[in-house]
Amino acid sequence: MVAHFSPGSDARHGSILQITGAEQSRVLGRWASTAVSRVQSYNFQDRYLRHANYDVRIGPNVSPAQDGQWRIVPGLAGSGTVSFQSVNHPDHYLRHWGYVLRIDTITNATGRADAAFRSVG
Repeated sequence: MVAHFSPGSDARHGSILQITGAEQSRVLGRWASTAVSRVQSYNFQDRYLRHANYDVRIGPNVSPAQDGQWRIVPGLAGSGTVSFQSVNHPDHYLRHWGYVLRIDTITNATGRADAAFRSVG
């Protein structure tokens, strides 16, 4: 859903409109979030998801800090998913490959699917 405000200088009221997944992807693609997030381990709450030499692991006291920072962006595989873009390697995304997490450039449909995640639970 997205808030919609009528044009004009006297616009004071907004309304909520239902949008499709394709519309949501276009809006998020056009005005992508610049917010940066850290991903915290559920069972080791002093540890965060981080990358080092393109491998991904969890660890405390991530240094440099950007190795543990991600931009949550519209999923590379399409509607209903999100992808995690590395802050300090913006052309790399969190990806699972052979049951291992890593950051990688995404060049094909398999890579896009490997770099797309869905919230569950």
